[in-house]
Amino acid sequence: MDSLVDHAQSAFLKGRCILDNIAMAEETIFSIHKRRLMGHILKVDFAKAFDSVDWDFLLELLKARGFGHKWLGWISSILCSSKATILVNGSPSGYVRYQRGLRQGDPLSPLLFVLVSDVLCTMFDNALNSKILISVPLGEHGRICNLQYADDLLAMTVGGAEDLRVIKLILMIFEGLSGLVTNFSKTCLYTTNLHQLPKDSEAKTVNCEVGLLPVTYLGIPISGRRPRKQDCESLIAKVRGRLSSWKSSYLSIGGRLTLVNSVLTALPTYWMSLYRLPMWVIKAIDRIRRDFLWSGPDVDHPGCRLVAWRNICRAKEQGGWRILELSTFNLALLGKWRWKMLADSHWGGRKIICFNYNVPKWDLFRVPNGRVSFFWSGVSSCLPAFRGCVSVQVKSGSESLFWKDRWLNGLALMNIWPNDFLVSTRPHGTVRELAMLLERPPFVSDPDVMHILSCLNLESRRDCDRKVWGLTANGSFSVKSFYGLLNEGGLRCPIAHTFWKGPCPKKVNIFNWLAWKNKILSLENLAKRCCNRLPTDTCVLCHADVESVDHLFLMCQFSREVWSSLCRFLQFPALPRSMDQLWGVWRSAVRPAARVFGDLFVKAYVWSIWFTRNDYIFAAKCDSPLVVSMKTAHMLLSWYSAASVGVREKIAEPISSIRRSLEFVGPRSEGEGAPMLEVDQTGGEE
Repeated sequence: MDSLVDHAQSAFLKGRCILDNIAMAEETIFSIHKRRLMGHILKVDFAKAFDSVDWDFLLELLKARGFGHKWLGWISSILCSSKATILVNGSPSGYVRYQRGLRQGDPLSPLLFVLVSDVLCTMFDNALNSKILISVPLGEHGRICNLQYADDLLAMTVGGAEDLRVIKLILMIFEGLSGLVTNFSKTCLYTTNLHQLPKDSEAKTVNCEVGLLPVTYLGIPISGRRPRKQDCESLIAKVRGRLSSWKSSYLSIGGRLTLVNSVLTALPTYWMSLYRLPMWVIKAIDRIRRDFLWSGPDVDHPGCRLVAWRNICRAKEQGGWRILELSTFNLALLGKWRWKMLADSHWGGRKIICFNYNVPKWDLFRVPNGRVSFFWSGVSSCLPAFRGCVSVQVKSGSESLFWKDRWLNGLALMNIWPNDFLVSTRPHGTVRELAMLLERPPFVSDPDVMHILSCLNLESRRDCDRKVWGLTANGSFSVKSFYGLLNEGGLRCPIAHTFWKGPCPKKVNIFNWLAWKNKILSLENLAKRCCNRLPTDTCVLCHADVESVDHLFLMCQFSREVWSSLCRFLQFPALPRSMDQLWGVWRSAVRPAARVFGDLFVKAYVWSIWFTRNDYIFAAKCDSPLVVSMKTAHMLLSWYSAASVGVREKIAEPISSIRRSLEFVGPRSEGEGAPMLEVDQTGGEE
């Protein structure tokens, strides 16, 4: 399919994506502005495109493109067998056979539609070759006139009304052939001048609406300039608008964390894949994400923020929650465009970038002269980190810099011999150019030079040099690997990953993480924040000392009795005196075979003590240590039932001990215990 479809069409094909066309359109409009050309942009809308394809035209097209008779028979059978029914009061009322169009949802339909729309690209090419239509010239790099994603067409010309007449004629001929009808009432004409509407005569030529830049193409406003403030505010409003559908739902912090990662972080990703968002936009979106995480949907009345936002945006291995840091993720997303310039020979945007900035596609160190588009300036901002991740496999040597590229065992020669690089007369020379010089006296007798030349065999190699991404095993760029490099910071914590494993609910994992960091709202921490509304900060369970995190879970006499009751049939070390020791020294002392259950046991114990403490404060209810231990045991059994088979095998023995202990103690008396804790749907193994 890739060889059958023009590169102006980027829909439904492997290796092409929707953002390719947006980036090419943005750079093309910028090129027109930079050269002070006067042109027109026509955004074309097709009416019910998939439902209008003519079957006879499609079959003739497939035959002309070389598809065999058997294939044509299959496609014809698929098309002719399509039918639909109308439901009346929930019951079908007979079938209606289709006469045209492609089935929605059929995996073949997008590919067939792409072949049909490719005919329109061919018609534009023929018009350009016949010189009856003027495209946007790109010098020796060719030209560009039309960009298409499925049924979204953007036609660009630097001609006048006559060119618009030719474009309309092409659309009408294509309509007669394929059945795809142009909806001129939704088609819009723009000029490349930001503050000028098309002339009335030009609008009448096409018989469509007119508008001012920016043009919203495939969901993103493009104008060849920096996005306006109101454009960015629409993105912020879109993120904030998602909160309204969640206001009626009670969400635990585990559920809110899931929604932050899967929804609120995903919404701006489309924009961040094209533009480097202004910092005020990122801060506004971060404020929404942060307030929703701590307060729920009512972000206008934010609650207590227990942990600094930058800390929970770290990786879990570094003691964070793995929430994406937007400014860093933005750079990682933009890095893929620089990789496309290096490694994707089929990307149509290459020729526009090379023409606009007069830079070779393979040179990572050439700085563009003059004006740079907002899109490409964002891409260039990731270059300092990007360069250090790319190495080169030298073949011809004509597309690698001798001093600056990392081609000698993954190292750059300017870092190996910095003094020689500083006095070099050709700091930007390619490997091929300088290798030829080094083969001559007096350099050839130098042992270092001889070592370099021994690594090269340029005469027998005519292939292009290959760029290798050093952060992945297959040598290809990935946003995940680049983000991991950019967001690397802080020491790795050996126990941080234990808080996110196991079958317990995610809200329990988060609470245990907060307790480990001494961030929960104990009476001591409330007093520090001047938020304690109780007359004292003494522990409500034992009335012996200030309710700190360490005291509540480890030093309180009530809590220690609960621990002793639970550990009666379990061979665990003695209870430590601080949370750091609990997850450090105590955990290390647990037998490796029992460590998975030990982590689960501690999480259930901490969660139960906190609930017991809250029941006493807010409901004036306090169960006995035995009842709390039984609740904890039943909680562990409920988590065990939700665990995967692998985890069950690891904790089967201690779970059996808990069951025996419950049988020994006997069933809970009526009214003594609360209902067993339900397994949170947001929990589970990660």
